[in-house]
Amino acid sequence: MKSCKLTRFLLILAGLCLILGCFGVSSANAKTELVIAMDEDIAGLDPFAQNETISNVYTTIIYDPLLKVDFWTNTIKPGLAESWEMISPTEYLFKLRPNVKFHNGADLKASDVKFSLERVAASAGMAPKVALISEVQVVDDLTVRILLKNPYTAILNVLTFCGTSILNEEFVKANPNRYAHNGTGPYIFREWISGESITVDRNDNYWGPKGGMQTLKFVCMPEAASRTIALETGDIDVNSTMAAIDIPKIKANPNLEIYDNVSGKVDYLGVNLTSDYFKDRNVRLAIAHAIDKQEIIDILLEGRGAPMASILGKGQDNHDASIQGYPFDLKKAKEYMAASAFPKGFNANIYARREDQNTVAQILQAQLAEIGINIKIERVESAIYLNLAKSKQLDMFMGSWQPAHTDADNPMRSLLVSNRAGMTNLVWHQNPDYDKWIDHAATIVDPTEKQAAYSNIQQYIADECPLFPLFSEMWTCAAKKQVKGVRVPPAGETLPYHLFYWEE
Repeated sequence: MKSCKLTRFLLILAGLCLILGCFGVSSANAKTELVIAMDEDIAGLDPFAQNETISNVYTTIIYDPLLKVDFWTNTIKPGLAESWEMISPTEYLFKLRPNVKFHNGADLKASDVKFSLERVAASAGMAPKVALISEVQVVDDLTVRILLKNPYTAILNVLTFCGTSILNEEFVKANPNRYAHNGTGPYIFREWISGESITVDRNDNYWGPKGGMQTLKFVCMPEAASRTIALETGDIDVNSTMAAIDIPKIKANPNLEIYDNVSGKVDYLGVNLTSDYFKDRNVRLAIAHAIDKQEIIDILLEGRGAPMASILGKGQDNHDASIQGYPFDLKKAKEYMAASAFPKGFNANIYARREDQNTVAQILQAQLAEIGINIKIERVESAIYLNLAKSKQLDMFMGSWQPAHTDADNPMRSLLVSNRAGMTNLVWHQNPDYDKWIDHAATIVDPTEKQAAYSNIQQYIADECPLFPLFSEMWTCAAKKQVKGVRVPPAGETLPYHLFYWEE
């Protein structure tokens, strides 16, 4: 009799557990999809075709590189390579993790690493990352040897970047237009609706920490006000990029949380150095003196930012805070313009992709009108913007650089080295001496000598103005209170979306 009663009790208890989820979150009530608003769409799905922060967000969660970086400790840790050894300053040996699977079930092999890094070297967007790699050798299925042209102190940092992620050779060759469908990362690509959204699903066979949510849906919402309203109404769960003007409103909402940190990103004004206007150094110096950076910070960021004279963010290695660039001085700006080949000024287009860039362009439009440069603002999508850059059709443009890792070589090489003109070097800067300085700086081991080399390069940029660093801002995002795992890295490129999870 007691046995029957006990049995009935256990059955009732089991039923209640299924309903209430007492042994875990009930599948009926659990939130499985997190909706994240981004401020622009990607340019394409090939992870090596462009080096754009927004595109790198998706590469980071779909693919893995050989190594990882902990942005909170600035240390390098294992990724697809579980260990590595420097045999000499130009030779490194990497041991791959065993039993790592691509999303289609194929085994990760050393040949995939060789294929991927050689593909990076031949790509439009990522080639600067591996410019000093001379050869990738397959030792055995789980061992890779990387040889360098010269000693390169940043090589381990480079191999943490999503732009050196590992693809499956066999799959890519069989499916040349479906790059995003087969990584080893914590999430699996499901769908991209251009201009609208990208959806990814958790990889439950992931070798590392599993994703916090079953599904992540990234929706494209270019307008800052729309993202804020959508967060308040519950249409989205996370706003990846908060406008400064909306921060007090979000802070006052008890259902929402603000997260921020000093950003490593530097926003800049770029000009087409192949144009007769901008070849003229007097014109560039006139622009440098005509820009009031503090006004931009006050209007756009509500004061939450700092003027920049270097393309290296303040959290970057070898940033030189002593370099000041040219101060705002309208009288001097007009003198340089009068001394140029265009004393009466000229007309030019300025291109912007995001809403915040459009606002900066409007401020610059008013500031540069004071020296006779009349700007027409063009708002374009990332893919169009990049195509215009490749064909030397960007007169002026709003740009930004978010560091993929802390080494100074990353922005200095990508943005201004000659062989990247039209790709990541959107200003078409071409100076053989600059290229030599960059290549030499990348080989220096002594910290004092290295700092001196990069300080000289930063001073050259400040003096010659091949581009105009403007400001660095506080990186601010917002989320519903139930979203946990949100952290803003001090100098990282993306938020750790794969670690976000929901907790009632």
